Amino acid sequence: MQVNQFIVICLILIAMVAVAIFMLDIASSLLEWIISIITITFTTIFTIIVSAVLFIASIVIGLLSCVVFAIGGLIVYLKKKFRKKKRKI
Repeated sequence: MQVNQFIVICLILIAMVAVAIFMLDIASSLLEWIISIITITFTTIFTIIVSAVLFIASIVIGLLSCVVFAIGGLIVYLKKKFRKKKRKI
């Protein structure tokens, strides 16, 4: 093997290692992008779900409080009505 062939083989090996390192760097950058996109997507979905649950819960609590106030008002009304009937007798 001549010196020129040895140098060419070494240069080819160095180029192959450089290309492999470059591809590894690109793959790691791409993986970081993918992980960021997945994280943002899951965070957005979770935020939307939590917001929807809180919105529905506030509506339910509002309706229940209206029902409780209506029942309380009805009880007060009936108490006053029965007290008036007892006084008349």
